[in-house]
Amino acid sequence: MIREGLDLVPFDPDWCLPSNLETNPLVWMLEVNGFVIDIRSAPREAQVVAYQKGLIPWIPADRPKPPQHRTERGRGQR
Repeated sequence: MIREGLDLVPFDPDWCLPSNLETNPLVWMLEVNGFVIDIRSAPREAQVVAYQKGLIPWIPADRPKPPQHRTERGRGQR
């Protein structure tokens, strides 16, 4: 009843914690020419336009990429 009354959906960007914005897929899904795309995979120029229009919280292309984690083998395994 509460979810319906507040018109909430899973991953609702309006109720997402700032620390979870980067991993929330709905924050980055935009409709472009009738197609829904993940703006993070779009060219930087498209990201800048989306940011200027207030559609995304930051320009993903300008953020440093997180380091790649190597999987470590357990001790004694080769």
